[in-house]
Amino acid sequence: MTGLRKWWRLFDSIEAEESRTISQDSLVKRLTSVLDLGALHGSRAVQSGMSPNDFHSFVVLADITRLALGIKRLLHWQPPAKRKRKQVEVPPPEDIKAIYHGIKADWHHAIDRWSQTQQLISGVMAVGSAAGQLPIATPRHGVPKQVNAAHPPLRPEPSISAMVSLSKEKVALVAGLCLWQATVKRLGHVDLLRQDLVESASDQSLPVKAFNISEIAKAIYPNGIDIRSAFHLCLAVGGLNPSVLLELRLDLPEGLQISDDLSSPAASDSQRRLWVLQCCPFLVQSPIDGEYYIEGWKDRSKSWVSRTYKWKQHLTPGPVLVELIIRTWPLRVALNRRLEAARASMKKAIDEGATDDQANGLQQQVLDLTDAVRSVWLYRGMHGITWLTDIDYSTVQPGQSYLQWVTCRLNEVRRAQQKPEIDSMLPRRFRDSYAAWALGYSGGEVLAVMVALDHKRLSTTVGYLENTVVRARIIKKHRFFAQALFGSFASGKLDPTLLALETRYAEKTPEEQTRMALRLVEYREALKSRYGVGCRDPHHPSKLADPTFNADGINICTTHRCTLCHDNAIITPDAYPGLMLRLAELEIEEEGMPVASFAMSSLDAELQNVRTALLPLKEMNPGLLAATVASNKHEIRIGSLRVPGFSVKPL
Repeated sequence: MTGLRKWWRLFDSIEAEESRTISQDSLVKRLTSVLDLGALHGSRAVQSGMSPNDFHSFVVLADITRLALGIKRLLHWQPPAKRKRKQVEVPPPEDIKAIYHGIKADWHHAIDRWSQTQQLISGVMAVGSAAGQLPIATPRHGVPKQVNAAHPPLRPEPSISAMVSLSKEKVALVAGLCLWQATVKRLGHVDLLRQDLVESASDQSLPVKAFNISEIAKAIYPNGIDIRSAFHLCLAVGGLNPSVLLELRLDLPEGLQISDDLSSPAASDSQRRLWVLQCCPFLVQSPIDGEYYIEGWKDRSKSWVSRTYKWKQHLTPGPVLVELIIRTWPLRVALNRRLEAARASMKKAIDEGATDDQANGLQQQVLDLTDAVRSVWLYRGMHGITWLTDIDYSTVQPGQSYLQWVTCRLNEVRRAQQKPEIDSMLPRRFRDSYAAWALGYSGGEVLAVMVALDHKRLSTTVGYLENTVVRARIIKKHRFFAQALFGSFASGKLDPTLLALETRYAEKTPEEQTRMALRLVEYREALKSRYGVGCRDPHHPSKLADPTFNADGINICTTHRCTLCHDNAIITPDAYPGLMLRLAELEIEEEGMPVASFAMSSLDAELQNVRTALLPLKEMNPGLLAATVASNKHEIRIGSLRVPGFSVKPL
């Protein structure tokens, strides 16, 4: 349909030009059928810069129609030349990492600012001020101002002791925050303007900076920088599209009520998380403990996108969205109040017989506010409550994007450190970087990248991988692999592990490569215990592993308690099955011994060391670890697995 529209516009422009060049008395021939097509139309299509796909699809349809009408002569038009796809300029991984850390610093700065605000308010309220009341402040000229009887003070005097120890900036901030709370209590909403604060202040003596509404608002709610740092942080982790994040919408509860306990600093992460999960259909708790996945609608492909994360990773979208939703909930309530007023105005205008333009304008305002109330990306801007859209999600000010702002700030530091500067990039380049990472993580599997990016066509995935960074990386890796392979042929010994080692770490110095190769040989030749743990020197075990051992250079250690021997133990992934068996043995031993006896023995230290050695496996596959240990313990208890030194009898 898009291609046909382009052709129709082309035909209209040709007819318009002919009507201007031909005299008024002449009759301009109008294009009414495919039989009227000529060489002029084909050449004008090529000159207009039409894509080969749009050109070819129309010519095919036109030829089919001409054949159906009895004209066997096809349209032999010269098609436009194929356009060479321009390679995407993606910053190198180290630059992406630096930009990510800059975004993370902005988000942490916002979190720290809100935390300090809560501590200031808590400290003042603990002395005597209640919520919505102003603390006493020093008058501007040092003399207390007369208080009008018609406007009594909004705050009690006992809080003066809490203000004395604060700096001037914090005094102004605390006074402004309490003034904000008093205004909210008076008006019943948080959609405040500066004039609202002035009216609440009345004759009160306040610091000069207490009326800076932007400083007050950003101490409580996210501002434009904070919301964009959160958005780009979610964008940088997981390779999501900006459109997918912008389309995240809430299922709002009745009344838009939120418990005060959730917004207090004492609220636990689990309580906040459970409440947010109830109103966020895009955040779903995974059956695996500690994990969740985010589901978003990708409008371009008309499909759902899913990503899995862990709750303990605080910079993934889940924890960031939980903080944002709870932090901005009062703004959502105020925006909903504005929505109800807009609906009432629209109904009143329609009842009074408003024009179509007026009704359409009011209806569009209601639709925009309805969408904004459910949007995740609410924040307090310079002129009130607003939200991110697909137009301004990356812009902090006219002519400058958020990533340009972060990059400029990073380059100032890098220039002082005499480091090369970082080039600015577009937000969608995070997805290209994620594709490059997925390609390397999967060992070069393009299909794995296709699944990671939720693509329906392989050609789309190839478009992401045809960029300068990926091409340079693949060429370099191929060159390193070829050098290592032919070097192995020259030596007469082809070792796949050494080949992978030389390819993966080819950029290291020759001394480091030699040291790694010797370490590999050492691991292979090391004597292993029955648990699969290697030993560098079995003739000299640790005293903790075997206190009675007599080192004579001939006898070797036979205790097989390798995790107690830090100097000699070599733990590789091949030792995981044996370590899981040892974990089962020690846990059974712990169950059968008194707590004090087990804690005083070396078995407790060995148990902790075994668990530490199994941490990588627990991170990769916790289900396998738990199932294998449970199975080993069951076999030991029923007697099918006999362990030396154990006297466990079958039940």
